[in-house]
Amino acid sequence: MNLKSLNVGNFLNFERVSIDLTNQNGVFGMNDVGKTNLLFAIRFLLDRVISKNGFRESDYFKNVIDRVIRIT
Repeated sequence: MNLKSLNVGNFLNFERVSIDLTNQNGVFGMNDVGKTNLLFAIRFLLDRVISKNGFRESDYFKNVIDRVIRIT
């Protein structure tokens, strides 16, 4: 599997983000900016155990459950 881009919407601290990926990527930044949440979005796509449980109310951006979470 070759991931070329990641699009996340209405998920945790991401209202909308698009990231182009290559075969080597680094994730860095200050504390509490969403590095772990970004990796969790990727893990949600790839790990069936996590994705089978679906989303919790706390997974929605600013707890707005009216909008759909999109991770593609």
